[in-house]
Amino acid sequence: MRLLFLLRISPSSSSAPANSPVTITVTLKGVWQDLVGVVEHKTITVTGFGQNPQQCNTGDTGTCTVQFTTPTTGGSYPITAQFAGDTYFQASSGQVTVTVTISGSNIVVAAVSRCPGCQDYISVTVYQNGQVVASPFGYWYGGHTFTFSNLPAGTYTVKLHAKEAKTTTDMSWTVTVPPDAYLQVDISGEGNQGKAGSAL
Repeated sequence: MRLLFLLRISPSSSSAPANSPVTITVTLKGVWQDLVGVVEHKTITVTGFGQNPQQCNTGDTGTCTVQFTTPTTGGSYPITAQFAGDTYFQASSGQVTVTVTISGSNIVVAAVSRCPGCQDYISVTVYQNGQVVASPFGYWYGGHTFTFSNLPAGTYTVKLHAKEAKTTTDMSWTVTVPPDAYLQVDISGEGNQGKAGSAL
């Protein structure tokens, strides 16, 4: 059996904006009787971003490519390429990480000059048509940013609940989120504001 010794996986970029194309290039090499060379005409399966696997076949240079569209949720995503092996070559796999970023110009939707209680426990809940659509864990201490990057376009009600010692504060905003956008709520001890920004 020939021994496959290298499967190299390279993204077109290690960091990409949300909802944008990323090309994954895979290179397959092998060794046979001390000779090292590319491995042609082999099927590679590539998985990533929680999407359906894609396959490509290595060409004369031992490489092949697939393309994904990055999700609308920011974060670090592992991308895995795998060769299943055959009669001549052993199985091999490789992995890289692509970071999906959310960027764009933020639009201030609502703001107040003072948020009593925002130095202590804070929770933010997002509603649409009276139903809860997003409710992350609460945070202790002020200065946290809540980002909701997977909301469909539409109108939402954002409710904030905060408490500090015997002081309790409840606030509410109506926010319109455009297509391909995210909702961000910034909290500080001196105020809070809801923002909508484009995920370009």
